[in-house]
Amino acid sequence: MGGDTTGYSVLHVDDDPNLTSLTSDIGSDIDDFNQYDAVNDPKQALEYIEKGCYDAVISDIEMPSMTGLELLENVEEENCGIPFVFYSNRDDMAEEIYAEARDEAMVDFVEKDDIVNDFTELR
Repeated sequence: MGGDTTGYSVLHVDDDPNLTSLTSDIGSDIDDFNQYDAVNDPKQALEYIEKGCYDAVISDIEMPSMTGLELLENVEEENCGIPFVFYSNRDDMAEEIYAEARDEAMVDFVEKDDIVNDFTELR
């Protein structure tokens, strides 16, 4: 997984299979991505990260089995240093997320609706 220097390898984590299916379809068409994996369970994401190398992780914050922040903490324990982009339906979470993840490898926080729009524009 990952490692190809001709593009970016991205892992998308969201418990909504409709969203990961949509972004997978779009992500596979983006020339800048040499690999775009999507999973619906953060625990599965950890397995993917253990097996491969990703340039970035795009993750929902609120998921039933593990939050996006807990996923980040688990990845950081492995000293992976992978940048994270978090999103949520709740725009009021941005300040909390920045405060909790400021020392981690987080890159940004966006609203969930924006992530879909951004991917659609990239197509």
